[in-house]
Amino acid sequence: RFREATRINKSLLALGNVMNALAARKVHVPFRDSKLTRILDGSIGGNCKTALLVCASPMADSAQETLNCLEFAHRAMSVAVTAQVNAGVVAVDASALAADLRRDPRLEALRLAGKSSRSLLVGAQAAVPPTPVRGPRAFSKRCTRGKFTVAMDQAEENKQAWKEHMDANRLRAAEEAAEQLRQAAAQFE
Repeated sequence: RFREATRINKSLLALGNVMNALAARKVHVPFRDSKLTRILDGSIGGNCKTALLVCASPMADSAQETLNCLEFAHRAMSVAVTAQVNAGVVAVDASALAADLRRDPRLEALRLAGKSSRSLLVGAQAAVPPTPVRGPRAFSKRCTRGKFTVAMDQAEENKQAWKEHMDANRLRAAEEAAEQLRQAAAQFE
């Protein structure tokens, strides 16, 4: 039992050190000092909203423990973590878009039509003097460029809409935090 109590106290001390480092906004936060702080790493210093319950006792025997709990809660309240939506920005890769366009069945049909018209021309080459062919293949290239341009424009619009969405979320989170601070200040007055 003594070893278990020692480990629990060590973990709680490490948790207190982590809270102090987060409250002081230090560069290094010692999350690796105990298993408890490793487990709580994502909750305390991460990208989420965390609720912390502290038990206080009205008994005179527990006065020191209650005081320590309230001091810990005060330090925990000074930790400012803002929760944000975890969503990655979609990066547009030109080669991936080009590969998608190459797999388009309509473009493949145009390419095949271009190959068959070339074979007909090769068979009739002796009878007809050679003329430059600007048929389906040139059309296919124009279609590919046009679709690529449309895809790039759409990606830019999506990127702008996403940026506006993220800015609105950040503003809403800041307003919520300010409201929570106002409510907390009103409770302590």
